[in-house]
Amino acid sequence: MLKSIKIKNFCSIGEMQEISFEITAKDILNDSARQIDDGSYMNLVSCIVGHNASGKTTVLKAISFLFYFIQSSYTEAKAEQKIPIEPHKLKENEPTFIEIEFFNETDLYKYSIELNEKEVLKESLEKKSNRMIPIFKLVREENNTEIETSLKLNKTDEERFKKRKNVSLLSSLINTGYLSDISFFKMFDTNVNQRGLLSHSSFKSSFTTSEVLFADENLRKEVLNFTKNIDLGISDFSFLTVPLKRNSTIEKDNIQQILQCIHKSKDNDFKLFLFEESNGTQHSLSILTDILPILKTGGLVVLDEIESGIHPDVVGKIISLFENKKTNPNNAQLIFSTHQHPLLNDRTKTQIFLAEKNDSTFETEIFRLDDIEGVRNDENYFRKYMAGAYGGKANINWI
Repeated sequence: MLKSIKIKNFCSIGEMQEISFEITAKDILNDSARQIDDGSYMNLVSCIVGHNASGKTTVLKAISFLFYFIQSSYTEAKAEQKIPIEPHKLKENEPTFIEIEFFNETDLYKYSIELNEKEVLKESLEKKSNRMIPIFKLVREENNTEIETSLKLNKTDEERFKKRKNVSLLSSLINTGYLSDISFFKMFDTNVNQRGLLSHSSFKSSFTTSEVLFADENLRKEVLNFTKNIDLGISDFSFLTVPLKRNSTIEKDNIQQILQCIHKSKDNDFKLFLFEESNGTQHSLSILTDILPILKTGGLVVLDEIESGIHPDVVGKIISLFENKKTNPNNAQLIFSTHQHPLLNDRTKTQIFLAEKNDSTFETEIFRLDDIEGVRNDENYFRKYMAGAYGGKANINWI
């Protein structure tokens, strides 16, 4: 579980912004927050709202970048390849800093990284016992790199890690088995990359969804059951085997299973390929295919504009999966942004974050709704937000 994140000099964020998902016992008002094994209390659902260009997506991009960099930099980064980060436009010569606290199983860790597009400058990992115990610390200055660690690193590995300047040391240690027990970064799904919200290519997404559902019968049954519960008119799934072409030649060994949705009327039935279905249906099935496995294992889901192409009731149903102990037995978390502001009334004041752009510094500022003095649990958050009582809203000249 993600406990907190600090972000400095990343896209529209300039000065340090801290976001905490930890709450107190009195803040637990429903099953969308839980007490966890160490006795602390955490929100499982969190929502970010704000005007266009206020920085909502920036927060989600920072989380997604960090997971990408730790998952993939060791296995994918080539020598001299630039690290895909973008500092604030007014601070391009300063490094980016990100720090998170997270639970791996029941253990609490603190991880921090300072970097620019060329190299990782500082990186550290600590584990909490009675206090924070250092696991490793990396400092890179000019041509000198120092690693301090309690791990018994092979000398050859240590020298190799030092030379890979554009790679996370944590990524290296996880992928080479030194810290293979840290599974937190593996259980993650998002629709955001370093450039922002991933465009929903219905054709491409349909192929990906088809491939996953064909390979996993149990997941296919779960997605179908949920689909029936949200009244999309789909009664069953089937697949059509299609040979793929390459260079105008059909390769019989290279085939694709294409999902077909079966619709039954009173007298007959018909099939539609997934890419022939409505955008909302495609997007719903894509999201379900991605998040249902994480709901089983526990993990983190980050979704920008969760409502994109989807009916508000369906969005509410998807969010409810994270609030139900039966469908979310291992405390998976959902962090999402939205312009569908009635969703605010389903959240508590500790689960709502507002993003604002400072007009003088052009920097994003993030605050949690309970940081505002006097906000009560029984308020109509939607109406008060739309009335401008909390901030985070456009100042539009209607004349």
